Amino acid sequence: QDRLIVEPGTTITIVNDDVADHSVVSGKENYRSRNTSEFTSTFTPDGRIVTESIPPGGSITITFDEMGFYRLYDPDYPWMKIIAYVFPPVPDSLIIKDYGNPKN
Repeated sequence: QDRLIVEPGTTITIVNDDVADHSVVSGKENYRSRNTSEFTSTFTPDGRIVTESIPPGGSITITFDEMGFYRLYDPDYPWMKIIAYVFPPVPDSLIIKDYGNPKN
């Protein structure tokens, strides 16, 4: 998956089913243009999540303690990325303002 929506305190497990080692780091995504028709992305680590190397067949758990957006990527393979949206659950129905019984 490239997107997750979870509540604060949620722990996920990332399994490396590739043939190469991988790691996971959180950071800010920066865009730069090589030319007018092609864009590449780079990241600036923010230090919230940094894992050790995950060998092929290995796994690691990550807990999202704080609310917000987490952009997770592999520094060696920056096209491998996930965005985690970490927010408390939203009620099924949200009333912003109750105007009583409108006539229309």
